[in-house]
Amino acid sequence: MRLSRVALTCSIALALPVGCGNDDDDDDDPTTTGSPSSSTGSAWLVGDDGEMLRLTDDGRSAPYPLDTDADLHAIACVGTTAAWVVGESGVVLSTADSGEHWDAHDVGTTADLEAVAVSESTPTRVVVAGDGALLSRRGDGAFAPLATDAVPWRAVALDHDGAHLLAVTDDGGIWRADGDGPLVELARFEGQSLSAVAMAGTAEQAVVVGAEGFVAQTIDGGQNWSMVAAPTTRDLWAVRTSHDGDALVAVGEAGVVVRVDASGATAVEHLDPALSLRGLHLHGEGQGHAVGDAGTALRTADFGATWAPLALEVDTVLRGVDEIRVHGHW
Repeated sequence: MRLSRVALTCSIALALPVGCGNDDDDDDDPTTTGSPSSSTGSAWLVGDDGEMLRLTDDGRSAPYPLDTDADLHAIACVGTTAAWVVGESGVVLSTADSGEHWDAHDVGTTADLEAVAVSESTPTRVVVAGDGALLSRRGDGAFAPLATDAVPWRAVALDHDGAHLLAVTDDGGIWRADGDGPLVELARFEGQSLSAVAMAGTAEQAVVVGAEGFVAQTIDGGQNWSMVAAPTTRDLWAVRTSHDGDALVAVGEAGVVVRVDASGATAVEHLDPALSLRGLHLHGEGQGHAVGDAGTALRTADFGATWAPLALEVDTVLRGVDEIRVHGHW
């Protein structure tokens, strides 16, 4: 389902707070401070059939109708006013005014885009990834390919300043680019499908996850990877790692939540085996959300140790979530 390449205008007056969050940067620094009164704790959720929801800290939600029925796969917020969304058939949307207006970008591909990463640098670097497409936004606003081969890209991550990039592929490849340097394949796990990547506070520490409970970590920028023995064989679809890289949370099939920290590794399944959790976000102070099939949304307040379901009035597949609070990302 293609979105027409025109500016989308949605001026919907809702009782919920707009935007991705408060006035603090959506960075990976847990020491970020700000006024607690400015924190709305709001989240934006995206999913199939053009679904977009705004979720408040008290669990209220409301749809944010867009002029598209394209499946939306991922969202990344910047500050309180900006967000980028990607989806099927090359859909790329952005807002700079807390969602009051949306622009549709022609990025030169009709590939299904699976992931988006943004930096906190000025100007903001935006990278989108999908089937055969890995594109970076240039200073003039246009998107240019980072890779020319038709590689099955599945996820991408940037560091705080956008100077370092990690990307993973469906066929087990892990790639890195530094600054304006070339994209280089660092490692390949033959026969393994990778689905998500996350960086810690520095580009040297990162984690990747994939099919059948696959988890691997690096502490040297991806030159070497160590396997993590996750106690599950479920496919994992999303992952977050702490700022110092000493803990991670991943979600996937059957609503499994894998948590690895200094005390060990745990895996708890929260959904029917036919359902999955597909999107994940965690804050520096412990709160976060996981979203997935059949309109599933879960909330945590303790860095993913326990989760509580949220009742949303949707039954579509939710694939992406992002949010901002006073203390930044986990």
